[in-house]
Amino acid sequence: MQCAIAPSHVLQAMNLGENIIEGALRIGIGKFTTKEEIEKVSSAIASAVKAILSLK
Repeated sequence: MQCAIAPSHVLQAMNLGENIIEGALRIGIGKFTTKEEIEKVSSAIASAVKAILSLK
């Protein structure tokens, strides 16, 4: 797993606003990514979003 600190050059090339770029979550899925891995990360993201939204 990689974690980048710098803004994505791809999102910058799409001329997205800095607030969108800084809030973006980019996930790579390849031919060796398993269904179980996708389901696990999907669940983790959904839980994190729910927790964040409950802070408002």
